Amino acid sequence: MTDSMPADTSTLLPASKPVAGLSAAQKATALREQRRKKVKNRKTIAAIVFGLFVLIMYAGLQPLKGSIRYGICRTFIELQLPYPHTLQVNSLEESHMTVRVYYSHIDSFGSSKLNMIECEFRNDPKRGLVLDAARVNRNEMDKGAIAAFNVTIPFIMSNPPDLKIPRLRGDTLADLKIDYY
Repeated sequence: MTDSMPADTSTLLPASKPVAGLSAAQKATALREQRRKKVKNRKTIAAIVFGLFVLIMYAGLQPLKGSIRYGICRTFIELQLPYPHTLQVNSLEESHMTVRVYYSHIDSFGSSKLNMIECEFRNDPKRGLVLDAARVNRNEMDKGAIAAFNVTIPFIMSNPPDLKIPRLRGDTLADLKIDYY
């Protein structure tokens, strides 16, 4: 023996392969054990992949939710409409402190109206988030109505409204029609 070779050569063999000096029963047991480990590893990998698939599907099927600014603007819209139960949000655009909502509703004559409101917010040091300005179809809303609404914002934030963003609609006018009848 040379100095470079260790005295015990069994440490050089891989642990997964059976040693040549084993009996047939020991070899069969070792092979069965290797197969069990492979099957167990495959089952573990399959369970992880299936779990990730289920998690991605669950997250993908959840409705999108807007910010609390969207909820405040939507509440402001509902308070301005004579029939708020006919409100249908068609589209939503949110930026840092501005929310633009395209909506339709049925007016007192029974006709469907399409409108756009743009709500601008600011952070007040004393009151927190407040509605700074609102424009319906690019016409400025009354500052008195906005000031009266700002008093209710803490109550809206403590009991938030439905923040679900509406599903995507098509580009045709038929997609904007309200079907309440």
